[in-house]
Amino acid sequence: MRRNGRAGIQSLNEKGKEIMPPTILQRLADANDEVLTVEMLASILCVSKWAILKRIQRGQIKAHKEGNYWYILKSEYIENLRSK
Repeated sequence: MRRNGRAGIQSLNEKGKEIMPPTILQRLADANDEVLTVEMLASILCVSKWAILKRIQRGQIKAHKEGNYWYILKSEYIENLRSK
């Protein structure tokens, strides 16, 4: 976490890039649900983030957009895989 003069406290990922404030992430998911970023899902699936974004645009992956960021709920992703 770091303090930003304009936006208050913001969360940082392991590479030091800013991510959404925790309050927005909490609104997206239940307390027991894991929230994945496009980059995190791409890393798990060993594909590029562009491949994930294409799948989101095609409707193959259900995702939630908040500002310029896409978030995928792990439970929704797994449920989608099981339904196919």
